Amino acid sequence: MSLAELTITDFQRTLAQIWTIELPSGGAVEATLSQVSALGEPPRPGAELTRQAFSLVWRGPQQPLLPQQIYRLSHPSYAQLEVFLVPIGPDPATREMRYEAIFT
Repeated sequence: MSLAELTITDFQRTLAQIWTIELPSGGAVEATLSQVSALGEPPRPGAELTRQAFSLVWRGPQQPLLPQQIYRLSHPSYAQLEVFLVPIGPDPATREMRYEAIFT
């Protein structure tokens, strides 16, 4: 399944599960998908966009701090996905770093 075909429902199935983020320099870190949120209104019938926009937030270690860029993510339910992640700061409750991806 391609990234363009994935929907909010696909990711809701992996909420609170661990994903692996591959680092460009080698190695990897594990992050937990902690939030899956719908954005805006669902597409109208016949609209050009065919899926609801949504946001995903992962929580991971504070170090190494990952700069915003495209990362290869993997989860047992999916082939590897290349996703643009943006650091959005530490989670106030857990102090883990949060990373967000937006899908339109």
